[in-house]
Amino acid sequence: QQAAGGEVLYSGDANLSDEQIAKLPFDLYRQGYEYYWKTHAHPNSTFRYTTSSLLDLMRWDATSQIE
Repeated sequence: QQAAGGEVLYSGDANLSDEQIAKLPFDLYRQGYEYYWKTHAHPNSTFRYTTSSLLDLMRWDATSQIE
């Protein structure tokens, strides 16, 4: 549908309030959210992902070809 020029579907819109950010279970998540979403966000950046890209995001391995 998307490749044919149809509607782009999005998943994972994480627009959290400051109170919700404070309740996140790990410092890394809180700090990352504050940095990338609140204080240093690029004007064109969102926390939305295209549904068609989720499989690529899930199977990405940061250690791939690490050598």
